Amino acid sequence: MKGLILATLISFILAFGTLWFFFMDDGGPNIESILLTERSKIIQSLKKKAEKGDAEANFELAKRYRDGDGVFKNDNTAFKHFKRSAELGHVKGQVETGYAYEHRIGIKRSYVKAASWYRVAARLGNNPDAQFYLGVIHFRGMGGVEHDFSLAQKLFNQAAKQGHAGAQFFLGAMHEDGWGVPKDRVKAYVYYSRAMQQPELSRAVDVKFDPEKMRGKLEKKMTRAELQEARRLAKAK
Repeated sequence: MKGLILATLISFILAFGTLWFFFMDDGGPNIESILLTERSKIIQSLKKKAEKGDAEANFELAKRYRDGDGVFKNDNTAFKHFKRSAELGHVKGQVETGYAYEHRIGIKRSYVKAASWYRVAARLGNNPDAQFYLGVIHFRGMGGVEHDFSLAQKLFNQAAKQGHAGAQFFLGAMHEDGWGVPKDRVKAYVYYSRAMQQPELSRAVDVKFDPEKMRGKLEKKMTRAELQEARRLAKAK
């Protein structure tokens, strides 16, 4: 009986040792190496699909090169695949291509080309990021793109209706200061309030968004009647 127990114990130790070697030994295929192998297979699959003209594969591959996810980070290669996906009709790829041109990521800066790609995504995909980014370029009249408050407001309105915090913030500022629209502190308050409710603010603008701070400053300028109306409208959906 003792011999049987001992034999069973030895077998268990040997089996456990084999598993330990397989998963943990530096010389063997541990968990990390298995995951790396699987990730490599995914990358290779994406590359093959991208070469065949798959828009989604190009877009996913671009994100991986942009983020250094499973490949060495490379902005130039990321841009190449974003642009390819954009040319194949991928709306998010069109937005990222415009963003790359605007912010000089993997390609020479061109506000004109950035606006062109944003325009495509805004028109074909009704994409709120594209509408907002294009609105900012027209709002500021950047790099040869027409300065147009009216068009910027139209684009911001389109994005704001889809819950875009950056667009709501800009509409608040436009109504507060009268940029292309009549000054309206009540509307400005409402737009700042809506922007405050969003989980994230846009990455596209090189100023720090703080709708809460802006609304706080605005409140000090408002009459009691204006503030009551603004708070009522801000609560209404």
